[in-house]
Amino acid sequence: MNWLLCGILSVTFTLRIDTASAATTFTMVKDGKPACSIFIAAKPSDNAKLAAAELQKYVEKIRGARLEILTDAHVAGSYAGPGRALVGRSSLTDAIPGLKIPNGMTMAMQEEGFVIHCAGDTLVLAGNDSSMADCAAAAP
Repeated sequence: MNWLLCGILSVTFTLRIDTASAATTFTMVKDGKPACSIFIAAKPSDNAKLAAAELQKYVEKIRGARLEILTDAHVAGSYAGPGRALVGRSSLTDAIPGLKIPNGMTMAMQEEGFVIHCAGDTLVLAGNDSSMADCAAAAP
């Protein structure tokens, strides 16, 4: 759950900082209107659902525009674009070459880990959703 808070705070306070290079800017809201949609998996984890709702809530509070939350099944359809904010693991994050989302647990059970990845019109916010139940189910 810590990845959720760190990710949302990081994104909320840093996303729309203009830099010298336009390629490093990801715009969520432009002129008071959504410039992207939030995407989660068709069957998202509880953490991803909560993170998407929190991102939507705080962007609306800060910028005044409500970003739509869609599933990866909607990617072929229309959405407020061109940007995509991908929250949690989904078929869309799995399709990004080289993207590594933290996963799994060790005996220390202290894994939190998250990734904030931005490339072009896509922002990824995802973290380790593994739990003790997942580890027990995977054990031989």
